[in-house]
Amino acid sequence: MRALSPLTAILLACAGSPVAGEQVPGREGDGSGDAESGDTATGEVRPEIPAPALGASGVAAAIDRATASGLPEPLQARETYLGIFAHRDPGCPGGQGTNLPGRFQGCTADSGWLYAGLAEYSGPPEVAVIDDFHLLGDFNVRDADGRWFIGGGELELDVTRAAGSVTWVGDISGTWSYAAGPGWMQPDGAGGVLRLIVERADPTWSVSAEGGLTDGAESVHLSGVRASSALCDGAVSGSISLRDPSGYWYALTADCGCGPVTWADGTQLGDACVALDLSALPSLVRP
Repeated sequence: MRALSPLTAILLACAGSPVAGEQVPGREGDGSGDAESGDTATGEVRPEIPAPALGASGVAAAIDRATASGLPEPLQARETYLGIFAHRDPGCPGGQGTNLPGRFQGCTADSGWLYAGLAEYSGPPEVAVIDDFHLLGDFNVRDADGRWFIGGGELELDVTRAAGSVTWVGDISGTWSYAAGPGWMQPDGAGGVLRLIVERADPTWSVSAEGGLTDGAESVHLSGVRASSALCDGAVSGSISLRDPSGYWYALTADCGCGPVTWADGTQLGDACVALDLSALPSLVRP
């Protein structure tokens, strides 16, 4: 049985965490809804939130570590996926075109590459052609040097071009990890659940990002994050949260890259700045 990816483990951990003020079923007044700290009549849970382990600068440093190689996005993962078919042979992995046929026991091509799992891809088969595409996968591919490309989730891109401008919406979910891959794919278990909206009309650009990501060590959530060449020299604004090992969250509310950091119970930890740079995303799709 394959081990859970770090992203899946984090999502399951979050799903099982107690939430402040959550109602616990029980018979009113008989104590069945009692918690370590709570109202015995209503069964209201008031969990004791631990003290923060990090200060403002530590939170910003952890966010920077998790995003140092850029945000997970569907285009580089697609490029890596399409590249695996250069190493196939007539009998392995089988299937047609740029799909994997579902050999979960795997097969090894003459090149030494092993292909296992299922993938369904629709879109341009050439790496250089960037247009609308969709990829759904549950596969493990091992290259001739023993490095695993793990794809478990979904990628999608929607491109709209006009005279001299382009807007693309990219969605990525799941784990997309390859040690020989570019940037954010290299950490084991890299991935996330993210939506990116990018507008480019040279020389101006803007990016908005929403969702969560992990680099296998840190988990970060972006809410209303945006950046533009016309504002703050491209520095980000919006809410950037970091998950503490306890399951609670720190939140940095950025304005031009800097802002106050707050702990789960509302404690103000001071101000800090993040280095998150979204300027590389517009270059991934040409007008």
